Amino acid sequence: MSERLRPLGLIGGMSWHSTATYYRRVNERVAQARGAHASARISLQSLDFSEVRACQVADDYARSGRMLAEAGLACEAGGAEVLAICTNLMHRNYDDLVAAVRTPVLHIADAVAAACLREGRTRVGLLVPPGASPLPVLDTALVHADALADLALDPTLPLPLPLPLPRVPA
Repeated sequence: MSERLRPLGLIGGMSWHSTATYYRRVNERVAQARGAHASARISLQSLDFSEVRACQVADDYARSGRMLAEAGLACEAGGAEVLAICTNLMHRNYDDLVAAVRTPVLHIADAVAAACLREGRTRVGLLVPPGASPLPVLDTALVHADALADLALDPTLPLPLPLPLPRVPA
């Protein structure tokens, strides 16, 4: 028998579509590595995206940080030994989550940096998807750019930026 898998805490619900994708992909990788009947040990907390979205619209990231922190604590109580946020944008609250829990928290920038460095690449382009509300996406891109720079990468943001940046619609 192979090494014991550490239970994973997934903080999702932002939206449930991305949560389902994370859950499915984690279990597909485990089954691929360990055999068709193997699955991941997961403690899942699914937030109500309407509440998270209200925080985004109100620019109340202190509140969404508390929401992610509470979800992280619930994952720990469910046995999680490592945590992941199942969305890109809400990594803006990564530090709030880390401050609230004892469990290590994976950051999307670490995975991006590892893949880039494995391929011998150091320059990373951060894109804003067409039709996305630029303010929260750009703000998150800046957070990721800082994290990637800390990991010896050279992040590049799309320019020119649309200024003034529009408010996020309700």
